[in-house]
Amino acid sequence: MASSQSPAEEFATLAHEIAHEMMHRDERRRSTTKRVRETEAEAVAFVVCSAIGLEIGSAAQDYIGLYGGDAKLLSESLEYIQRAASQILNAIGAEKSAAPPASCGSSYSPSTPSTTLSISPPCGGSHGSRPCRSVI
Repeated sequence: MASSQSPAEEFATLAHEIAHEMMHRDERRRSTTKRVRETEAEAVAFVVCSAIGLEIGSAAQDYIGLYGGDAKLLSESLEYIQRAASQILNAIGAEKSAAPPASCGSSYSPSTPSTTLSISPPCGGSHGSRPCRSVI
């Protein structure tokens, strides 16, 4: 991780990489594209950060857009995203029902399987100092 990252950015990067380890090993890695893997990992990082109240601005939206992720892919991957995010939140002792900050523009409920994940922060800012995570 880049030393110029803020603690929130470092945590988001770590959550993204942990999501890859949890979701994209063995057969699942072979059966998915890089677009799917990067979108899922970044969505998990977004959900985890939002659930614990970390503001990461538009970084997740920008990163998912960089890999061509869209609402259809997020919807198709929702079960995987929710499962991984819940496991990470449980592992760090975060409350599963924690609501994301109002300014994130997200809707997420780990207890509702049919919930959709919407990543659309209102600011539309840039990727900022957060490095691209194209190593996996």
